[in-house]
Amino acid sequence: MPDLVQEIYERVRHLDAQQQERVLDFIAHIDEPEFDFEAWLTQVNQIRADLRSRYGDQIFLDPQITLDEVREESSWPRSSS
Repeated sequence: MPDLVQEIYERVRHLDAQQQERVLDFIAHIDEPEFDFEAWLTQVNQIRADLRSRYGDQIFLDPQITLDEVREESSWPRSSS
């Protein structure tokens, strides 16, 4: 066995079963392309521009405000049916 393969084998052999599973999962995904942040950001900006063109600059969705609103709505007393 080449030295590198032997070193990998030795290191993995000393891991417990859960750690070996994590190594296998990592190896299974190692050849996937890396996340393209620039492409994602371009797409997000495109969606944002589309929303602004449809609804104008007045639309604003703040996650914290939405969460507070949901909490407020759910805390109201409910009528018994």
